[in-house]
Amino acid sequence: MANSDGPEGVGGWMWLFLFGFGLVSAFSLIFGTAANLYGDSGVAQFYGDRWFAVQLGEWSIAAATLALIAYTIWRLFNDKRPRTVRLTIIAIPLVTLVFPIIEIVMVSVVGGVTLSAAATEVWPQLIQGTFYSAVWCTYFNVSKRVKNTYDRREEEELANVLD
Repeated sequence: MANSDGPEGVGGWMWLFLFGFGLVSAFSLIFGTAANLYGDSGVAQFYGDRWFAVQLGEWSIAAATLALIAYTIWRLFNDKRPRTVRLTIIAIPLVTLVFPIIEIVMVSVVGGVTLSAAATEVWPQLIQGTFYSAVWCTYFNVSKRVKNTYDRREEEELANVLD
């Protein structure tokens, strides 16, 4: 149950998460995808006939990632139920680990590149994503502010009414 004496609401360290996850992740995803695809004219030549499919796959993964980021941020501001915290804890590793792995597999399959060649440049991103996920998932699990903001009072009150 929530501790009404502690911090409450969207603030404190949660602002750092919202800024990093919401803005920095989104901008780095958009500009990173654009730079990877269009920063070197040799990329289009390398993929040849598969260039359109690679672009479609990259931007589709970017769009899905952006949609998940936007939905997570929206939930954190607008839905103060515990379910929001659970969904956030699922969204963090999806964005930082699962979607990049899907991107590697997509480039390998669609682009005709070996999996090891596609994964070479992504290892630092996956290591960073592992640490990012560990830190923020732990924060959402143990933070008093999170517990006080996304508490179970409404669910408990509803259960009492139904008894």
